[in-house]
Amino acid sequence: GSVVTASRPGVVIAVENNYNDNDHTPGHNNRVVLRHADSSLAWYAHLQKGSVAVNPKDSVDVGQELGRCGLSGRSGGIPHLHFEVFRSNLYNYADAIPISFRNVSGVIDSIGMLQPGKAYKALAYEKSPN
Repeated sequence: GSVVTASRPGVVIAVENNYNDNDHTPGHNNRVVLRHADSSLAWYAHLQKGSVAVNPKDSVDVGQELGRCGLSGRSGGIPHLHFEVFRSNLYNYADAIPISFRNVSGVIDSIGMLQPGKAYKALAYEKSPN
């Protein structure tokens, strides 16, 4: 699968790395959860079994590899990344934060938001020169 990288710096607070692809049992998705400096949480799910490249308490930088895209859990049988950001309560959808992207190809709206029902391909991440 495609490499999944951190969207922002943070600390790994949870990982799951042992579920098989095509195990469609709810909750059986390989994932990484990061806590950012502002206390928000990023959830990266449906990763390939054995691909998670970080451990709890690791500090990660923007663009650092977290794992590889897979189809563990209720993925619908299509490899993809399920990515969500929450203010502080993981899985509380009332606490979810809208996400905008700078490095994606596909149709986005005027404020950089992805559109429901559309497919997107992440472009290579390039760090800004300091």
